[in-house]
Amino acid sequence: MKIRQSFVSNSSSASFVIRWKVLGEEDIPVDEAIDSIMEYDSEKIIKEAKEVTKRIARNLYESCFWTSMMNCPGDFGDVAHDLLFSLFMRQNHYCEVGGGMSCEILDTKINED
Repeated sequence: MKIRQSFVSNSSSASFVIRWKVLGEEDIPVDEAIDSIMEYDSEKIIKEAKEVTKRIARNLYESCFWTSMMNCPGDFGDVAHDLLFSLFMRQNHYCEVGGGMSCEILDTKINED
């Protein structure tokens, strides 16, 4: 018999949305923006980040993640974590040494589905 030793939510599923933009004049496609922002991540993580990200306006993007059991922020997975961290680092201009694009995180939210 399995015994659960941590919190289990009855409200189950949730989505996590990151709305962000790339700074600059050039019109950047999703693939190129993700490649530049997440340049140090694995190919698998980058591929998955591209699959959950859509361009909603010029240099404006939305990345959406989903989980069937929301107990903690880590439930959204490595891709959500890595993308958010990469965006944060680019937002604060830590990318000046290695190059790449600067960006701005416009909004993050968790919606209970």
